[in-house]
Amino acid sequence: MYFYEYLKTCRDRFGLTQEDLVSDLYHFDESLFKSLDSVTLSRWELGKSHPNASKQVQIIRYFQTRDDLILPCFDGAGSELIEKNICRNSIYNLFGKQTSFILNFPDSISVDELTVHQILETNMINEMINITLDLNREFTHNHSLITAEQLKEWMHYPHNMFLTCEYNKQFFGLLYALRVKPDIFEKLMSFDIHVSDLVRDDFADMDEMGCSLIISFFAMNTKAATLLSIRYFTCLIVSQKKIESVGALTMQKDAIRLMETINLSHYKSKDYESQITKQSFRAPLSDVLVNENIVRMLLAKDTCPKDD
Repeated sequence: MYFYEYLKTCRDRFGLTQEDLVSDLYHFDESLFKSLDSVTLSRWELGKSHPNASKQVQIIRYFQTRDDLILPCFDGAGSELIEKNICRNSIYNLFGKQTSFILNFPDSISVDELTVHQILETNMINEMINITLDLNREFTHNHSLITAEQLKEWMHYPHNMFLTCEYNKQFFGLLYALRVKPDIFEKLMSFDIHVSDLVRDDFADMDEMGCSLIISFFAMNTKAATLLSIRYFTCLIVSQKKIESVGALTMQKDAIRLMETINLSHYKSKDYESQITKQSFRAPLSDVLVNENIVRMLLAKDTCPKDD
């Protein structure tokens, strides 16, 4: 989506004149919008110029004050439209240097040769489970107690996300996120319970408030990681009324930068033997969806480079 489309859509939705919006933005953040006038706003709406990312973030936060949505004016867009309009290169650039959970094998593959599916839509369920268990053992230093039976059960809950990325019908990546109740999320973040302790009643249904817990993420290259992440962010946007927070647990030092990049903050740590530390990261959904990185991803269609 272009920023000017978003700005004009929101202004019309809330019945504001250009003069109204200029005045409101000035009072909302005087230091940032003290020089804003109707001529500049008109140029923004015509796409002749656009504010920088920090101003775009504050404009979204202003519109939040007029609505109950984290991303106002996105509630009418379906998942296919949102996913189509996300700038892949903006997501691609989030990952930076390759890590142990994002490889480079091979980087020459085009994004158009990769596909993302729910695992239940593939013929690779058993293979995916075995890969997941192997990755969990490696990344958690054999501290993961999640079983194959639990994964098979959880992926059948429609409110959970079990994604796989494929290339020529071969495994190329995965992203799993559970939708748990807020009180259970707090216990997981505080290490009061383990993910393997979860039972059916701990999961949030689609009609109740929940929290998104990322439990597995791995990709053979950055392009696969990009497509998986786009699908995940799309789900967060579509479900924004029913997602309170986002979190993740890790023992990997090189995961910390990625957590910070998507605006998750360190919450607590738990030490194990052999100098191994497990860390929890969390943030309200508003922090995850409304920041400069995500604004560039969602509202920079006009400046988004062509995908490789």
